[in-house]
Amino acid sequence: SDPIDGKIYAAVTLKNNSEVFIIEDILGNPVPFGAISVGGNPTRIAYNPATQEFAVCSNDDNRIDYIDPLNFEVVRNQSFPSYMTPLSVEFSTDGTEFVLLQSSDENYPNLLQVDGSEIFELGIAPAHYFDLSPDGRYAAVASLHEDAVYLVDLESTSNRGVHRISTNEIFQVGPNPCQDVVRIKDLNVVPWEATSFTVINAEGKRVRSAELKENGQEMNIDQ
Repeated sequence: SDPIDGKIYAAVTLKNNSEVFIIEDILGNPVPFGAISVGGNPTRIAYNPATQEFAVCSNDDNRIDYIDPLNFEVVRNQSFPSYMTPLSVEFSTDGTEFVLLQSSDENYPNLLQVDGSEIFELGIAPAHYFDLSPDGRYAAVASLHEDAVYLVDLESTSNRGVHRISTNEIFQVGPNPCQDVVRIKDLNVVPWEATSFTVINAEGKRVRSAELKENGQEMNIDQ
C-alpha cells in the first residue's frame, strides 16, 4: 500500500480461511499485525489510496469487505446477487473502484462495474482476470475458454467502449494446458522490438514474465 501516517501496510488473503492478515512494515521489518475476519473464500485484494482502505473480494459470500488498517476493522461491505461473484477489484490513483463480476448464469453476461453504478457488459464465457492502464482509462479483461480479451474504454458510455479482441489474431500460445514449457508466437512481432509476456495460471497467479524476442520462442514455466 501507500504510506499511511508514516507506516506501510500489506494485506494478505488466505484462501478458504475467511481471514485477511495485515502486516505492518516498521523500518523495513515486516511485523504480523493480526487477522481480520471477512467473507468466505477471500481472493483478490486491492488498496484504495483515496480512502486508505483495503478491499477484499469474498467469493463464497458474493461480497466485498472494506478494511481500515489503522483501526484494524471491517468498516463496510458491498453485496452482490447470488449469481454474481466479485472476482477482482482494482483502484485507479484517484480512488475510482473497478470490480470484475463473474456470472454463474450462462445467459447473463459478466460485468465490469465502475464506482458501483456504471456497468459494462462483457461476454458470457467465464471472466478471469483484469488490469487497468496506468491512466485509468482502459481495462483489459481476460476471458477463459474464449481465446479473447475484452478491452474497455472507460471514457465511453454504456457498452460502446467494449471491444472483443481475439487473442488468436495477436499471438498464439501452446500447448494449453501445459506443465513445463510454453511456446509463444507473436503474429505481429517486429524483429527489432521485444514484446513482454506474463504467464498467469488458472488460479490467477503470475507464474513468470519474459520478453519475446523471436517467433516460436519457448518459455520454461517450471523454473
